[in-house]
Amino acid sequence: MQSAYSSAKAAGYETVLDDFGKVVATSSTAVIARPLMTLQRIVDNSNLLLMNFYKEVEAGGRTAENNDWDKGRGQIDGLINPNYYKELHFAALSLNGEGVRHYGDFHITLASNYISDRASVFEENPFKFGQRHKIVVGQSCPPGYRAPWGSRGKLAQAKLFPQLTKDSKEADYPAILINQATSRGEEDFIEVHIFGTIGAGTIERIVAYEPKGHERHIWRALKRTLDAAGIAVEVRS
Repeated sequence: MQSAYSSAKAAGYETVLDDFGKVVATSSTAVIARPLMTLQRIVDNSNLLLMNFYKEVEAGGRTAENNDWDKGRGQIDGLINPNYYKELHFAALSLNGEGVRHYGDFHITLASNYISDRASVFEENPFKFGQRHKIVVGQSCPPGYRAPWGSRGKLAQAKLFPQLTKDSKEADYPAILINQATSRGEEDFIEVHIFGTIGAGTIERIVAYEPKGHERHIWRALKRTLDAAGIAVEVRS
């Protein structure tokens, strides 16, 4: 934080850095982006829970892909969150209701009051973090890159101060907090780690991109269910 404020003061945007931190601390939420069928599964049956990658593999509901991400996922997650990483859900810290677009067209905002006591924020995707810091098996995660939910504004300031200028406005903050990038795997965002279960009752809001083809009919029916449950829905094109 000292480095962030020293740089901001020298460049004349200290008040912008203050404002950015306050906005993130008070307005940011945890957002999980998923395909339509994943959302439908937990909304249509309130007894079902959202499953993370590890639970899906263990249940036989999916297989790991033959790529570097899935090959190294367990190792790096185990280093960042030893002994309990399989119990975590991973979200993106967001200011506009959108998570990482490459993960799905349906963006699930989790109610902060339901996750605040079991969530922490991490500087970036752990896989990219491990590559950047050259972490090897057996090493511990270096300190200074994680914060409790209540300190997410400070972590955002410490990470993203180089992206701010004296001309930055609040309307610019969402794209600074999540850099969507143009290709999958190049996104940059602060990752939220949520321990425990997530079901339909944890959902506060849905931002959806209108699907095409047969999924359009599934979405229309699902939207009626969401409306009846009092879950806010915003459809974007």
